[in-house]
Amino acid sequence: MVYEHSVHYADRMTMYLTDHGSRIERVTLNGNVRIVTRDGWTATASTASYSDRDHRAVLACHTSIRRHKEVISGDSITIYLSSGRTVIMMEEWREPECQFSGVVTTRRPSGQT
Repeated sequence: MVYEHSVHYADRMTMYLTDHGSRIERVTLNGNVRIVTRDGWTATASTASYSDRDHRAVLACHTSIRRHKEVISGDSITIYLSSGRTVIMMEEWREPECQFSGVVTTRRPSGQT
C-alpha cells in the first residue's frame, strides 16, 4: 500500500474505513511487515498498525529499523511518518541493539537503574 510518506508491505492487511467509507482511517498489518519511509529507512516487524489521522505506524514483535548499514532493534517501534521521527521502545532497560555509523545517544528512562 502506498501512502504520501511511506510504502507498506505485509502478508495480510486489514483496512478500516471512515463511517462514510470515503477514506482509510487505520490499517492493521500482519506477517512479514515492512514499512519503507520516504527518507530511506526500512522498518520490519511481525505486526503493525497504521493510523491515517496522525500518520503514525506502530510496529511490534521482532522489530528493527535500518538504513544502509545502520540497524536498531527494540520491542516496539513507532514511526511518525509526516515528521520522520522514530521512537524505539524496550520493555525493560537494556542497551539498544544497534549497528550505527554515527554517534548514538541513549537515555535511560526515569526511575530505571
